[in-house]
Amino acid sequence: MVDDNEYEDEVAVNISELGSKGDKGVTGIQGITGIQGITGIQGITGVGATGVTGSQGYAGDSGVTGIQGITGIQGITGEPGSAVDKGDTGVTGVTGVGGTTLLLVNDQTGTTYTLALTDRDLLVRCANAGTITVTVPTNSSIAFVIGSIVTIQKYGVGNVLISPEDGTVTIYTSSSSSTIAVLYGAASLTKTATNTWWLAGELI
Repeated sequence: MVDDNEYEDEVAVNISELGSKGDKGVTGIQGITGIQGITGIQGITGVGATGVTGSQGYAGDSGVTGIQGITGIQGITGEPGSAVDKGDTGVTGVTGVGGTTLLLVNDQTGTTYTLALTDRDLLVRCANAGTITVTVPTNSSIAFVIGSIVTIQKYGVGNVLISPEDGTVTIYTSSSSSTIAVLYGAASLTKTATNTWWLAGELI
């Protein structure tokens, strides 16, 4: 058995015999990297011929068209109905007397004047130095519509005498005279029947 003290002494001797540790050596130069080898050439792609397109198949035959059905018989046309008898046209009503708008003037300067249809609803204005006779015609001569009115005025020096054409015409008046003697005086004739007139106004 080795004594521990002897072992420690032997170790100490061995250590003393070792020289001091030398300096670290210089690192060597790294070797040159070798050149990379050349890449090989890619091989040629093979060229293959395109195959021939196959023929198109034949179209199938069209089927036979079916027979059209028989058209049905048209029905008998019915007889037209009887026309209803048209009723008689009613009697046309009597035309009313035309209305007036403005009083128009018919100036007369002669000594005689016979009323005309155009004098209806007008003012017949008489002006002369002598007496003026205004004649009321028969219905057979001038057919005034019943209800027609004619106004007569003295517009000058001479008096105005209103007289029937003949005995067929009747002129009714509230005065015994049928003369307009007042300057600018006037009288109205109104037809009340076929040959009958009514005279009213400034008469003397």
